[in-house]
Amino acid sequence: MHSFQSLLILTLAALFRATAGRTVQFSIEVEAGLLDPTSNGPRPGILVNGTFPGPQLRLKVGDEVEFLVVNSYSQEVAIHFHGIKQSTTPWSDGVPGVTQSAIRPGSSFLYRWRAEEAGTSFYHGHTRGHIMDGLYGAIVIEPDTYARRPFHLISRSTQEQKAMAAAEARIEALLLADYTHMAFEDFDRVQSDANVEILCMDSIIVNGGGAEYCPSRREIDNVTDVMTWKLLDLVNVTGGLTNKGCLPPLQIVQGDFDLNLTALPPRVFDECKPGSAINSNYTVNVDSHKRWAALSFINAGAQHPLLISVDNHPMHVFSVDGQYVRPFTTDQVAVGNGNRMHVLLKLDQAPGRYIIRIAHQLPNQVVAGFAHLVYDGIDRPAKSRSKFNYAGRALPGMKDVTLFDETMSVPYPPMQPAAVTSRSHKLLLKKLGAPHTSGEWTLSGVSGYNRSLEHADPPLLFNLTEEKSDLLLRTNKNEWVDLIVETEGPISRYHPMHKHGNKFFVLGFGTGRYPWDTVEEGMQALPAGSFNLQNPPYLDTVRTKTSMTGAWLALRYKVEQSGPWMFHCHIQPHLSGGMGMIILDGVDDWPEIPKLYREWSGIDKRPAGKKLDPIDHGELKS
Repeated sequence: MHSFQSLLILTLAALFRATAGRTVQFSIEVEAGLLDPTSNGPRPGILVNGTFPGPQLRLKVGDEVEFLVVNSYSQEVAIHFHGIKQSTTPWSDGVPGVTQSAIRPGSSFLYRWRAEEAGTSFYHGHTRGHIMDGLYGAIVIEPDTYARRPFHLISRSTQEQKAMAAAEARIEALLLADYTHMAFEDFDRVQSDANVEILCMDSIIVNGGGAEYCPSRREIDNVTDVMTWKLLDLVNVTGGLTNKGCLPPLQIVQGDFDLNLTALPPRVFDECKPGSAINSNYTVNVDSHKRWAALSFINAGAQHPLLISVDNHPMHVFSVDGQYVRPFTTDQVAVGNGNRMHVLLKLDQAPGRYIIRIAHQLPNQVVAGFAHLVYDGIDRPAKSRSKFNYAGRALPGMKDVTLFDETMSVPYPPMQPAAVTSRSHKLLLKKLGAPHTSGEWTLSGVSGYNRSLEHADPPLLFNLTEEKSDLLLRTNKNEWVDLIVETEGPISRYHPMHKHGNKFFVLGFGTGRYPWDTVEEGMQALPAGSFNLQNPPYLDTVRTKTSMTGAWLALRYKVEQSGPWMFHCHIQPHLSGGMGMIILDGVDDWPEIPKLYREWSGIDKRPAGKKLDPIDHGELKS
């Protein structure tokens, strides 16, 4: 009996350790450097441990993470862990003025959090436009052995399912991003001087490499979207898109502002400058004997949603934003800014090199990038057949071409939101309008989220306020909340809306105005099928619809994590232009802040050679 009790205790202890996970220590140094991913000439940027992008953080579900940031940069920094739940560690969410003070130059900060959910994500800067300057890196969290995977819905063969699970375990993360030759400070200054919102980038890169491609005038015209031609015709522009493939800074798109187009350098909208880095496109090496490969597409870019396809290879989407979904087989996926999408590729083609095509999804610019899928180390062109042109549109004659985006995802295992909510907030997303500048936005419909709020002292987490503000929403613990986001016309733009702290269900979206105050009112007035309460997408980032008549989006979530969570557009110039607000979730059960985090002010007070204890969140140990 004694032996059995001892064995039971040892077994339970082992299970506890497995549940608690290991402690993973990860350290980055943020410093100034030069970026030149397309061999087009270096420009100022940010390096992480001397590299761009930053090193990958690979974890297992249950791991306790200690992420040390040393700021050797000339500006304040903060690091946000995009899509990470932060159930009990809101002080590690990485939003200056909200969950912490910014890390001042010469100081350091230790983030602590638990890897609760599997999937891929990324860590990135959350001050100014630091993402645009290169401050980001991938996070891969491997699922638990016993996680319910949806691979049996792709193949009934247990051998194939095992091969898919093995592919998932070695998943390769591809950080996709648009890139500009301008550092964010220059980009921001040009926008301000010209009073123009810059919607044009130079290139699309993969894991920090790529090229700036400059199609001919004829090639640009051939792939220009029909609606773009109609818009250009409407405003009597006869030359088509610019030589860089960009929609010119039209008054109808920019809004009712006094534009100073003479302040725009030619390269911003008009000039394309080909680089010498054609051979620097990223390569994914696969072993055909393993039968399946898994890729994670992470859109870490500043502006553009992306269309991705792999020549000769249908993609089986099986996870979106870290949530398993019912598999969807598709020719092309659309990945918005901040979204992550996992796909499986069946390795059944002849050995050789196949093209991975990444194009900007929207018609305001024709720009693309490429990567390669290489079988068995045989790096020679295969008989690679694409269904898409340079702009990511289906080639003439291609029938039944399929596209998947995050709004089509169905959670697996099935998940369902509450049928009713106790609180509903309606938001109006628009430009503030003159006399404000073209780059100033609001999400509340009243005022913009000013950058000065990054310097709030003490941060909002440490000083729960009763102040009334259109930039603050309040909820209580465990209640269900609706967020209804209406985007103002006449031209409603793409906005990837991201909520910190937790995922949400996407109940519905559409075009036109949404004059109702609640989802229930909208359900009574709109046609059947406008809302989905049975199996809606479960995401942390979702796009608004583009439309000439306005658009709307309805989200629902349960308040599970108390804390001040930011809700904002993930387009960098839009966030820096004010498109954000704070949701004070669970104000009736506000978290207690560890003393060391509560007293930290942005300046490193830790004695040299000391580190924070991973258990008590407060003591200093040698």
